[in-house]
Amino acid sequence: MRIVFSTQEISDTGHCVRFFTSHMAVWVYADDKLIYSVEQLHSVFGNSPGVIWNFVDVPSETEQLTVIVRAAYPQVRQKKIDFYAGDTGRMYKYLLYSSGAEVIVSLLEIMVGVVLIGYWLMAHKRVPIERDISYFGVFALLTGIWSFNETKMATILIPSRTACAFVSAVSLMLMIPPFVQFMKCFWKIKDRWISETICVMAYLNFVIQMLLQLTGILGLRQISLEDLVC
Repeated sequence: MRIVFSTQEISDTGHCVRFFTSHMAVWVYADDKLIYSVEQLHSVFGNSPGVIWNFVDVPSETEQLTVIVRAAYPQVRQKKIDFYAGDTGRMYKYLLYSSGAEVIVSLLEIMVGVVLIGYWLMAHKRVPIERDISYFGVFALLTGIWSFNETKMATILIPSRTACAFVSAVSLMLMIPPFVQFMKCFWKIKDRWISETICVMAYLNFVIQMLLQLTGILGLRQISLEDLVC
């Protein structure tokens, strides 16, 4: 995808262009000079640059700005990209402040998870205590990690977006077993096969996706129902 802007469209509001890309390589040219790029990576975490808020400062003498994007996966090839122009500092502040509530909730989830897991590890050897606390702690921890990595603040402040995308995908896949076990213990559900089957399927899904990821056949973010059907 190739998008061309005139500097008049940008200079009226500021000298910075902001846009969000999801698993796309990016090259930005001021006239014919490359001023910004996000290259597609090839690592154990995947071949995608991840999700990124791109901030491009446009030189004042630029006459034409050209943005070229290339999708890492076919699934995101048709994804719409919105562009914003303005002052760099103000745009950073806007995104950081707007994600403040999400970050606080995510960090609280992580904190609750760590506290519950730590409490169960210390207490279960001394007094009889149900495992539902530990299951809920693991679930809260994974939920917090996943939700924090999806916030705008994390997208801006954490440079290794490929690793973050990997961690988010892993956290999301591993949420199911502790949640199922928590519900079973908390509600005292007496079943022999249903919960175990769900957990086994979740772990099997995790192993298969990790093998596909590590062998380079399919990335974690690339696997979908359409891929399996095709």
